[in-house]
Amino acid sequence: MRRVTLLRRPRTPHRLIASRLRWFTSAAVLLAVAPVLGALAMTGAVLPLRVLPGAIGSGNASSNATALRLGPTSHASASASSRGTGAPSTPRPRSSTPGVTQYVAPAAVSIPSCAQVGLFVPNENQSSVDSLASTLGVTASVMTVYATDNYTAFTPPSTSMQLLLGVGEVTPAEATKIGDTLVSTGHANTIIRIMWEMNGNWMQWGVQNLSAAQYISIYRAAEQAFAAVPGNQFQFVWNINAGTAEPGRTEFDTYPGNAYVSQVGIDFYDYHDDSVVPPIIAFAAANGKPVSFDEWGLNGSDDPAFIDYVASVVNDPSNHVVLQAYFSFAGNINSVITDFPSSLAEYRKDFDGAC
Repeated sequence: MRRVTLLRRPRTPHRLIASRLRWFTSAAVLLAVAPVLGALAMTGAVLPLRVLPGAIGSGNASSNATALRLGPTSHASASASSRGTGAPSTPRPRSSTPGVTQYVAPAAVSIPSCAQVGLFVPNENQSSVDSLASTLGVTASVMTVYATDNYTAFTPPSTSMQLLLGVGEVTPAEATKIGDTLVSTGHANTIIRIMWEMNGNWMQWGVQNLSAAQYISIYRAAEQAFAAVPGNQFQFVWNINAGTAEPGRTEFDTYPGNAYVSQVGIDFYDYHDDSVVPPIIAFAAANGKPVSFDEWGLNGSDDPAFIDYVASVVNDPSNHVVLQAYFSFAGNINSVITDFPSSLAEYRKDFDGAC
């Protein structure tokens, strides 16, 4: 949840240079563009190509992405599957063309037999996570952590756990630096939440500062910088606050496209109505993406029915939930689960034996 009170003026959006190549239907058009193509061929430039609905092939435009390289340098396919059996077998290289962004596909996400268990504790310390997990009767494999310095810098804690990292409005340079640090410290499999809860008005990258188009541009530039870090197996979460749609906006208008997202994340607290979850599950399914509950927690009261509802969603295989990360924190609201005995008992019952 992590509310931010200090707002800053948004950066100028990072614009991605994109060109769409269409079928040429006349010799006159071919003659007109031939000199341009010849010049590009000499430089080895890269032109990102988005496949349009109803054009070559079929399917959602955001789920089909590749890059067309003109010139002598060969290029491997960059198309991404929304599902898979794990990370790529080889690191995904940075573009070799200075000043040109080359699309890099995100790591695929496998669907486990049961959702991973993650936990947030305020000190972001593994021993504290292990202690809470023991109290809850589960084995936690993921630790929720946040970047510092306005969410633009990060030093990993000393842990062998997989990290669920929240980052803010990072520039490509900041993303690359964080990514290099993650890989060099043994956290190449980090799950990265880029500018989470953007559909609200409390984060500095929220609707009060960024249009949907601005958010998408910044998100894509950050995701591509992370994805280009050598040796990474990062996963990328587009993470909304459940049920929030500010005036003039929709809950899903900042979706950056399937090519830039590994999974759809949900932040869901006991002040939300249960009815806000199914539309997000349906949106993820329509885009072929698994789901994660990246933050969820109580609302200052003992409510075992809330715990039971989340468990029913997480434990239903048809929902393709890959992670549930409880947020145990006494902040604006108290979601410390050990303060609420009935909810604690319900969690132990519902998630007993969770992987």
